[in-house]
Amino acid sequence: MAKKKATKKKAKKNNNHFLGWFFVAVILFGLGYWGYSYLKSPVYQSNKAIPNDALLVFEAHNPKSFWDALNYDNLLWKGLQQSSKISTIHQKTHRLDSLLMLDDDFWDITEDNSFYWSIHSEKDSLTSLFVIGLDDAHQESNVNRFIQKFFSDRASISKNNFLDFDYYSVVDKKLKFYFAVPYGVFVASESLTLLQKSLQQIEEGTGLITQNDFQEIKETCGKKVDANIFISNKKLSSFSKKFALNAPFSVLTHIDDFSLWNGLDLYIKSDSWSLNGYTSIADADLLVLFQAQQPVENQGIYMLPNNTTAWIQLGFSDPDQFFDNLLKYQSKSNVLKAVNEKYNLSLMNDFKSFADQEIYFAWVENAPILLIHLSDIEKATSTMLKLSNKKIDYHAGDVMILNSMEFCNSIFGDNIFKIRPSHWCIFGEYLVIAESESTIATVVESKKNITESKQYQAMTENIVDHSNFSFYCNLSNCDGFMRKNCSKKFYQQYKNNKALISDFNGVSIQFSASSGLFYTSAIISYDAESRIVFQEAKEDDLPVENDTINSMPNVDDKDFFDVVSDVIFPSEETETDEETEQEEKKSETSFNGRFNTVLKGKMILKPYPIYDHNAKDKKYVVFDSEYNMYLINQQGKIVWTKVLHDCPISDVYQVDFYANGKIQYLFSSKNYLYMVDLKGNWVSGYPKKLSDGAQNPIAVFDYNQKKDYRIVFVDNKGVINNFSKEGKTVSGWEKPTLSYKISSSATMVNSSKDRWLVFAMDNGKVLITGQNGKTWMTIDQSFKNSIHSDLYFNRTNSKGVMLTTDSRGTLVYIPEKGAVKTTSFGIYSDEHIFLYNDFNGDGSNDFIYLDGKKLAIFDRLQNILLTYSFPSTPKAKPDIYCIDKQCYLSIFVASEKKVYIFNKNGLHTTLSSTTPANIIKNTQTGKLQITVGNDKQLKCYDL
Repeated sequence: MAKKKATKKKAKKNNNHFLGWFFVAVILFGLGYWGYSYLKSPVYQSNKAIPNDALLVFEAHNPKSFWDALNYDNLLWKGLQQSSKISTIHQKTHRLDSLLMLDDDFWDITEDNSFYWSIHSEKDSLTSLFVIGLDDAHQESNVNRFIQKFFSDRASISKNNFLDFDYYSVVDKKLKFYFAVPYGVFVASESLTLLQKSLQQIEEGTGLITQNDFQEIKETCGKKVDANIFISNKKLSSFSKKFALNAPFSVLTHIDDFSLWNGLDLYIKSDSWSLNGYTSIADADLLVLFQAQQPVENQGIYMLPNNTTAWIQLGFSDPDQFFDNLLKYQSKSNVLKAVNEKYNLSLMNDFKSFADQEIYFAWVENAPILLIHLSDIEKATSTMLKLSNKKIDYHAGDVMILNSMEFCNSIFGDNIFKIRPSHWCIFGEYLVIAESESTIATVVESKKNITESKQYQAMTENIVDHSNFSFYCNLSNCDGFMRKNCSKKFYQQYKNNKALISDFNGVSIQFSASSGLFYTSAIISYDAESRIVFQEAKEDDLPVENDTINSMPNVDDKDFFDVVSDVIFPSEETETDEETEQEEKKSETSFNGRFNTVLKGKMILKPYPIYDHNAKDKKYVVFDSEYNMYLINQQGKIVWTKVLHDCPISDVYQVDFYANGKIQYLFSSKNYLYMVDLKGNWVSGYPKKLSDGAQNPIAVFDYNQKKDYRIVFVDNKGVINNFSKEGKTVSGWEKPTLSYKISSSATMVNSSKDRWLVFAMDNGKVLITGQNGKTWMTIDQSFKNSIHSDLYFNRTNSKGVMLTTDSRGTLVYIPEKGAVKTTSFGIYSDEHIFLYNDFNGDGSNDFIYLDGKKLAIFDRLQNILLTYSFPSTPKAKPDIYCIDKQCYLSIFVASEKKVYIFNKNGLHTTLSSTTPANIIKNTQTGKLQITVGNDKQLKCYDL
């Protein structure tokens, strides 16, 4: 019994001990939890600290990674450091980065929390706010310690209070700023007003992130990018109007009309920073014009000269809807009404009928110009003549004077761009309008377009082909543009800093309609090569003129306005022609030919003899490397010179466009169809821009000799196009598609009852169609066609309707039905060239093989007519000229700069040449003459 009581007493004591330790554990756990909660309390959402009047918000999801991206061999960032302001920022950030590496807690913060930098307008200046979450609501003392360490005890830190929040002012010799750590969020600004505004919004929960329109655009942004940038056009507008004049590019003063919010993902590359994302258009006006429009291809850039400083492009797929919306948008409808009444017009309705998808407003040689793509050239001409001084028999390319200088304002209002035009002309498919005749001449006569400029080419990788609204500015050459479109104060800032960022190529911004939002793409590009030169000069301690850093005002005397102009607007770079060429001079006594004509550039292609229907004789069309086209008579005199957009690639075809006995000249480049008349005027509708380009030269056919011409070529998408002489797709053409590249032009094979179009692809496959484009035959298995052999109508025997050679030089006969038949003329390489023509003048076609250095010609019975071995290998396809039953074979050897001329008796003559030759009969003397190009000369000899 006693033992039992003792056992119970012991159990009770153990229970008391257990309960005691349990309560102690609970207390310790509670204290620990309380301590943990105190030290690691939930942090306030940091982006709620950004006031809702922000113009711009920058967000780096991983500040450390972003800083590394800037510093890891980033040429653009290094270039910006030529600015003393940016250099100071870089040095201080680098010091901050070094200190963070010594502080594990803060180092982790920069890798785990988003960093925000927002810009706000305050009175007449800009201020900024820095925000980052600290993962700990009780970090004030640590922050104070860190800041004191950063300034090496040189700064004084004083504590203040606002709305029960403690904030601190930091005063150093060169700066003053304020910071606070509310709920574990570090907030800092150089403006006390802005800091207090942030604290007030934290208290009220009314920060930027709470706004629905901002949340909508923020959700479209990516997370695994270098950074996000958010721009409020409404807030930016009030400040940006101080930068811009109410001048030609008036859209710069109407940014608030443009859109509401832009949310962009930043991608940092070594020599460029690209931004891609979306733009919301709620409460906006300008982009609403394009809301229901499809993005269109930017074709007008090929009309802009390579010295174009800036442009704005408007692209619309539905002209009716666009101009209806434009009428609602533009604010000067009274001007439109006055112009309509004065000239008895309905301008908006007229524009709907002839304006087609693209309008470009550009800045060319310090002057504005307007380009409007046309769908109906005749309607456009008729409308513009009503606005001109006199009604005349207008020809394409004529420059006319406008009566109404309010023309542009009446159509577009003053919210997009302003121009008081006085002249216009129709050039190709474009209506060109400008304030002077000389500005129009700059566009019409330009040798190179903007796509060929070094600055634009550096940016093309990031510029999309289709858009609704585009803006581009060449930052290396924008002095005139800045002077006419920016305020005096801002222009002066630009001039002060012209040398600061002279190595920037440019900036481009594009918008494309996409499901309620607009896809947005922007790029700022830096000339990496110039930076390398700069670095080398600096490393070699070479003297530098106008040392930008040394000539800059004191960093501390400059406000944020200066920083913006420092970073955004570079200096003007004067372009010099480093490759100055001297004209080759030769005396008449050293030239024993008929004439020797000097061109502006090096001659390309061969001379093309054409018929002059007025003089009833022949002249020459030639081209040079500067995109000049010449008409030269038989005395060697240049009749006229015409400037093209790019380099021709086809033969020159003579057509009778109007079927009136007058001849025009048709040819093509990789981007255009050209047609010029005898006087050097463009034929109506030409030049015609090829929307998908051309991968092979055009071929021109007149099926029934009725002057109903067909222009056949393959575009860069592989589609075979068949155009009428007006440059429009022929009705009923099936548009077949090639799967492989084609470099040669199409050929036509005619039999007594059928007509075929032949397309020989570069890989040896051949497509043969009827004249409607329907596939008649595909050669891809029976044999591999030689890449340098055309298909010819068989005039030798009945083995097949067509003949060609395969990759080994075997002659192949292609019947309309059944298997192919072959004949061997020996074994040749797959690079051999084959021609089928009457070389000896006996009325039967001969078989001509050129393989490497060896020329061999056979007659129809396989007898050898001629063989020859060249010192070097000819690469160009030979030409055959048959005049008065005498045939000449012309073979150009580029490596030797020589032309070889053969007749049936063998080698007839050789001439120095840098182009293939042409042989004609002089209509005045009756003699044969040969013309060749020799660098910058066209030379003519009697043969």
